[in-house]
Amino acid sequence: SITEITKNVLNIEDKDSIPKELVYSVTPPSNGHLALKMSPNKHILNFTQFHINNGQLVFVHNGAMSGGFNFQVTDGLNFTPRQIFTITAAALVINMETNNGLRVFPGTNLAVQQTTNKLLQFIVCKSRQ
Repeated sequence: SITEITKNVLNIEDKDSIPKELVYSVTPPSNGHLALKMSPNKHILNFTQFHINNGQLVFVHNGAMSGGFNFQVTDGLNFTPRQIFTITAAALVINMETNNGLRVFPGTNLAVQQTTNKLLQFIVCKSRQ
């Protein structure tokens, strides 16, 4: 799965630097990789706060459910201490809502599901013997 990393979960500010100047350097994540939204298959280890603020940074999950990466940020002159960013993937659970079966007679039409502008139909041409 692919999840956007937003400034609500990863944000740094520096009073004398703009977001494009705040560069993150990260270790490879243990349960996936970081990428820019426009190239989700290209692994990156450096990005800026500007990327995060503009919805361009994504995490592509692959592997263990829990993991993360270490990172450090610089404005070009100063560096933050190393930090840990943890990532825990949630299992996708698909629940069957309804399965009541459908009875139709050969040669007839019956709507299975109707939505706003779409109608899904099955036509039974031959019955099972």
